[in-house]
Amino acid sequence: MPQIKDSLYEQLNPLTTVAGQHFVEDFSGDTLDTFRWGVGYQNGSDNDFGATMADSVDGGVLLTTGSDSGGRGIYISTGVTGTNASPSITYTFSNYPPFRVFEPTGSTIIFTMKVNKAWADLSNAGGGFTQQPSADGAWNGFVGAVLKSTNTYWRFNTTNDSGSGTTVTTGVSNDTNYHNFKIDQLASSGAMTIDGVLEATNTGTLPTAKQTVVLEIMSATGTGVGTANVKYCEAWNH
Repeated sequence: MPQIKDSLYEQLNPLTTVAGQHFVEDFSGDTLDTFRWGVGYQNGSDNDFGATMADSVDGGVLLTTGSDSGGRGIYISTGVTGTNASPSITYTFSNYPPFRVFEPTGSTIIFTMKVNKAWADLSNAGGGFTQQPSADGAWNGFVGAVLKSTNTYWRFNTTNDSGSGTTVTTGVSNDTNYHNFKIDQLASSGAMTIDGVLEATNTGTLPTAKQTVVLEIMSATGTGVGTANVKYCEAWNH
């Protein structure tokens, strides 16, 4: 007779194997789950920012930037709590909330995102793993997908703990369609798959400290409101 256990994990794994951190978010509720996600507004002085559920079928969460004259950004992150609308948001190791749980040498994130603003009017948009969540792309310890006004294709960016970075340009153009991104962090390399195709790998300027998740969009100066939809996000340690 088979032995009955209290959890599926115990059925499939020995008790000596510790379960890795793993979460799945389909952004299907009436409001953003603020027990899981914090919201950050960057360089903003107006009230147009928002991280709200999209009023459309399978639209996920809608990230909306500010509309005043400067470059305005919004991000959601599992590494912050509540809502922070300060004009300048800086997170350092000393003032970080304790939610950096993903290993830079063995973790994966998958997210589905579309950017609704013309690429030439973006400061940047994208997502991935980071040590310092923000909306302006000035991440320390970042590994993920980035779209900027200076490039007509999605890019795979990695930065080390001090912010020095390496960029690999993919063959996926900066359109306004949904794309599915998969970011893998391995022992000595990082890789990005877009829509099921391996687009970029990198072995330089990789982080060494634990990270959290960030998803963001920031408008270029003087270009008005920008939006991005994210309808799925999953992240786990290997």
